Amino acid sequence: MSLFRSGLIVILGLIFLGCSSTQLHYDPQQITLHNSFLHYTLHGKETDKNAFRLSPISIDQRVFSTAYEPQLVFEYARLDAPYKFKSTLSYTLGEIFHAKSVESIKSMDGFSFFVITFKDDSILYALAKNHSRKQLHLLYGFSKENFMAMQDNRPLNLHHVSKTHLPIKTHWRHQQIILGELIEQQPGMKRKRP
Repeated sequence: MSLFRSGLIVILGLIFLGCSSTQLHYDPQQITLHNSFLHYTLHGKETDKNAFRLSPISIDQRVFSTAYEPQLVFEYARLDAPYKFKSTLSYTLGEIFHAKSVESIKSMDGFSFFVITFKDDSILYALAKNHSRKQLHLLYGFSKENFMAMQDNRPLNLHHVSKTHLPIKTHWRHQQIILGELIEQQPGMKRKRP
């Protein structure tokens, strides 16, 4: 009877959450991307990790290797109360990557696809989930082929190219926070003193 009850609870929980919830989830063996259009589970392994804090932002970076992409970077940034990201997602990406330009290609059910061009004209393909102005989920380092395939929910291509260089990562700077380039205090809210 308890097995039946447990199964019923799981089914009701899935119905309550709905099928259209947007997920960009990371664990050391897989990355899951899911919304009403995309359904990908990328199995692989974590090859590097970094966590740092630039008060009031906490950032976790994980480099992940799969059969589809030799070096993907999963990044999660979250803000303390009462702060929020100041501007658009394109602006934020331009600042943290020091980009020449950021082009929003497509948005669908909580995911946004971006092409980030650097000053040396190199290109980075990125996927972002930004369900609030208080946190940011990024996944970047895709090949152009797989970036395009994901936009159409097509199967990904296997890549046998071995990359020996380090992946491009964001460059969060404390100066951006002090000068108010990235974040601002939410109106009517005051910072809590420790």
